[in-house]
Amino acid sequence: MRLSTEEEEDFAIWRDNIPKNWHEAFVYGPFSFSKKGIDFADKIVDEIISRGIEPVFIDEIGPLEVEKKGLYTVIKKVLSLNKTVYIAVREDIFPEAVEKFGIKEYIVLKL
Repeated sequence: MRLSTEEEEDFAIWRDNIPKNWHEAFVYGPFSFSKKGIDFADKIVDEIISRGIEPVFIDEIGPLEVEKKGLYTVIKKVLSLNKTVYIAVREDIFPEAVEKFGIKEYIVLKL
């Protein structure tokens, strides 16, 4: 979901519940991930870049992104900008996420 407009696109679904118009990008465990969902996120980031929007909020870096799947390239694109970025990261993969994404400066806010 894009927070500013509430526009949304499906990103993942249980593999045993895939609708006919689903465009699968890849499978991970019991889930199928949508090419349209990934493209939607990439389009949002391109607009953020062109309009200079800040801060940027991303939910989340998870196991997929650490394995360079899911929204990995979208998140890399955001982190290459000189912007304030807030990213939810699963605690159990935090050290690996910082390393994989080359994050040098960060503040941890535990919620």
